Amino acid sequence: MKTCSASYRAASISFPALHLGEPGLLLPDIIDIGRKQEFETQTVPRLREVLAQGRFKDLDGLLNWLRQKR
Repeated sequence: MKTCSASYRAASISFPALHLGEPGLLLPDIIDIGRKQEFETQTVPRLREVLAQGRFKDLDGLLNWLRQKR
């Protein structure tokens, strides 16, 4: 059962060798923590870059790009 408040999700969780910020905390619990960390450290920064470049013409283009990142 997920009972996180918005302020909890906006915070980050840190343990030795483990850090999750808001993007990782927003992903479903079924996703492995390592995959969440990978999403935060690799996918999110790259996504910001390609969005700033105006690479996608529509939402479908963006979703296809994200699907390729699995």
